[in-house]
Amino acid sequence: MSYYFPYLIEQNLRSISERLKYLAANNNTYHKYIDPVVKGENLKLNLSLLLSHIILNLNFIKGQKTDLESVIANYNLANQTNISFDDYEMRCWIRIVDGELILSSVLRSYLWKFDYDQTQGKSTEIPEENYDLIKCIQIYYRQHIHDSKLVISGEVLKHILKAYTSDAVDITFLVSRNILKRDENENTYHWLRSEHARHLRNEIAATLWLLTSGQDQSFENFKIFVERIFRAEIFVDDLSDYLSNHQIVKIVEFSLSFLMREADLKKSDTEFLKINMDYYHSKQRPISNDVPDIRFNYSSPRQFFDDMTFYDWLFQDLFFYQPVRGIYDRAIHLILQNNAFTRPIPYQNVRALLKDTSRPYIIYRIFTDIPRQYPEIIPYLTTEPELLSMTFNLIDKIDIIPDLVGGKYGNDRKIQEVHELKNELYLELFDCVLLALANHNIDYDQAGKIIAEILLDNAENVFARNSNSADNSIKHDTYKSRYEKVIQKLKNKKAGSNASVDSTHIQPRLILFLLPEISKYLIAKAANPERNVNEFVSLPLPLIDLCIEILKVSNLPISELEITTDNVTEIRTASNDLTDLIKSCITDYFTADKVDVFDRLTGMLVKRAIHRGVNDYGVEIVDWGYVFLQFEKNNLMDAYVNEFNSSLSFNESEDKYDEQNREEIQKVRIYLKATLIGFVSIHQNKDVYEIQGMPVKNTLEKLEKQIKEMGLLYSFNDLANKRMDAFDESLSTINVNFYYQSLSSLLYNSINYFDRQDGVKFLTAYFEKSIDTGKMLAAINLINDVELKNIIAKRVEVVNIQEFIESKFGITELLYASIEAINSETHWNLAQPLMERLQRYLNKITHYDENTTNILFQIELLLAYKEKDYQKLLNIDIPKRPYQTAEMNLTEFHLKEFIKALYELNHNHNYTKAIEMLKSLTSKDEKNVRYAFQLYRAETLKAIS
Repeated sequence: MSYYFPYLIEQNLRSISERLKYLAANNNTYHKYIDPVVKGENLKLNLSLLLSHIILNLNFIKGQKTDLESVIANYNLANQTNISFDDYEMRCWIRIVDGELILSSVLRSYLWKFDYDQTQGKSTEIPEENYDLIKCIQIYYRQHIHDSKLVISGEVLKHILKAYTSDAVDITFLVSRNILKRDENENTYHWLRSEHARHLRNEIAATLWLLTSGQDQSFENFKIFVERIFRAEIFVDDLSDYLSNHQIVKIVEFSLSFLMREADLKKSDTEFLKINMDYYHSKQRPISNDVPDIRFNYSSPRQFFDDMTFYDWLFQDLFFYQPVRGIYDRAIHLILQNNAFTRPIPYQNVRALLKDTSRPYIIYRIFTDIPRQYPEIIPYLTTEPELLSMTFNLIDKIDIIPDLVGGKYGNDRKIQEVHELKNELYLELFDCVLLALANHNIDYDQAGKIIAEILLDNAENVFARNSNSADNSIKHDTYKSRYEKVIQKLKNKKAGSNASVDSTHIQPRLILFLLPEISKYLIAKAANPERNVNEFVSLPLPLIDLCIEILKVSNLPISELEITTDNVTEIRTASNDLTDLIKSCITDYFTADKVDVFDRLTGMLVKRAIHRGVNDYGVEIVDWGYVFLQFEKNNLMDAYVNEFNSSLSFNESEDKYDEQNREEIQKVRIYLKATLIGFVSIHQNKDVYEIQGMPVKNTLEKLEKQIKEMGLLYSFNDLANKRMDAFDESLSTINVNFYYQSLSSLLYNSINYFDRQDGVKFLTAYFEKSIDTGKMLAAINLINDVELKNIIAKRVEVVNIQEFIESKFGITELLYASIEAINSETHWNLAQPLMERLQRYLNKITHYDENTTNILFQIELLLAYKEKDYQKLLNIDIPKRPYQTAEMNLTEFHLKEFIKALYELNHNHNYTKAIEMLKSLTSKDEKNVRYAFQLYRAETLKAIS
């Protein structure tokens, strides 16, 4: 049943629809351009009528089942074989579409290449198991399919020219315009896909409709119409200017009837095989029998589309172009283009088609084409509960016209504003849905599942792995902002007066009625996780983070006047269930040693050994403090710790590079990272949690105990005693993950919350045998207590910096140490030898390492600044990227100018010059906070000097 949207919401949907229509790039591209020259010729010569008559008189070969059966019978008789029509149909080598026998694209490609190779003197081997099948179908192909084209005889063409155009248009005119091409051996002409057919597509289609069905609007005449526009490749996109509303309604009705009658569209267990055999660019030969046996889930539109999206990604756009079903695409597009006027909510037929999983191809085609060609339909799909969660995913697939955003601030700003605009549309549409859910009698179980799907989709976008590019950074920020706002809107939305069971003075929150079902959905999702396509696994962070957010809502105070006692009980049960779920997700990650991996060659699940540590993007932004408080509150904390410790199993007979040992220490790193982040988080929000009645004291004591024990236990390599250095993250990549925090830095931040005596004891033991200057410098930079800083500083003085440098084989740790050194208030001079070693590395490698080069450039600038050597600062060259001049590297150029301005400001006290330089930088980047702050500071110092 559709959701009822009152007039106010309907107006909002219409507003969003219109904006999507004109903001989307697909509505303003090459396909919409109409050549005025062609248009003018049509007005003068009435070409659309002429071309329509030519199309109606084109001859083409239409495959017939009886023709193939005749070939099969003759082949069986001549070769003593037992081939049947079903042998081809069961393999999906052939299909019956619109009553026509059509060869799959892969089969046609194979047969064509077979013949071509023979003309080139090459031989093609046919596997024995398919030899007769191939040889037989090859006979049919050569007799009925090979070199088939759309043709018209010269006599018929002359008759049409005489009847429907002036003397200005003759055969020479049509050939010169590439509309037709003459067959030199016969008096026939081939139809070409010409520019005239493209630019006059709507006029031609409308004329064809009037010629075929204008007087007799029957289904048979419609089939002639749709077949002709398909074969002549007339891509209709707007008939509203040429046909009456009544005629358009009939076209839509016949299109629907056409789709409903076609057996090829009905769901079946061979749907994937059909698609695979119709893959236009496939190099797979039809003689191959190793197509995976994949069955789609047709239980709901969402389930099917998730399946299709997964397999489409896995098999690299396998599904997008299916030539055999091209005529169906014409009918589908006629519906999409002309279904906007149905009442009470537009696109009624489109919504009905999308809900009908009995014809899966239609769902795939519509949902694929809507964001590309018909974005204005998106808002109206939210009126259908079965389509609602899928609909929101379409917004991010829309291409916004870039010239409408960005202004003068460059491409990054354009990208940012495009994503912000999508966010605005998304949130506005979400408001409409919440308003509909809050104000009408609805099924809260159904609504809870829908909201859970929307929330989890948002969470998965936030935790999708991002590279460190500006585009991905902006995209991630957009998703994160959207996720937070969606949750906030949901938390604040009040339910309608009819939502409460009894009459109260407090209007209840909508989320309270949805929480139980949201919890059930998340538990079910954890029990049936996404299919793995490889053995690399990570924590299910989207699911965990969403559970935490829902937990926070469920634990808020609830008045007995707001909802019933039974509702409160349900919510408390959901809270406990979600806490158990989070613990299960984490401990499953630690304890599992095998994972089911989808094998794309067979379509089966196979067991493989797990590999961790590849996709842990976003661990740092999860609220681990709240997780551990909930564990302690529900008496799960001790079990969580014990289960983790029990999961560890080091291979003492091997070294730290052993695969099993790498897996185990990665588990330790994840466990420690969550523990450290949670420990600091609870301390930072201690007062709030205590007011909420959380077990803060006990939780902190247990976490601190874990940090002290594990921090020392896993601070160096001693595999004979099941110990490895978890803080050695030399294989980590700096700045690839912009949330990445090293375990060492998290540890030092945690030590700030230790009792001083405990801190002294821990640090003395931690650095007792260490020569890692980088870690020591990081500790000095991050620890607040002066006494603790001095303990570490004394250890730094003892360590020989060259010994540390020689002990490191990787570049990452030296780069990390250089950053810590230059940031140090007392040991910045150590940056020089570290930088020299890194520079020697850069001189040796053959490829350009932009990341390391840029970091070293920054360190060199800061070192010259701290040494108060202005001439050295001036002589530092800006890094030169391959194929670019130094002047083109504006970011590095501006950075050097900024450091020079700081030198004038802080060392030379030349405020006037510093102000001049900072104003110049600010004019180039008006939103740069650093420039603005230092400019304000310079102007202030000048005023009081």
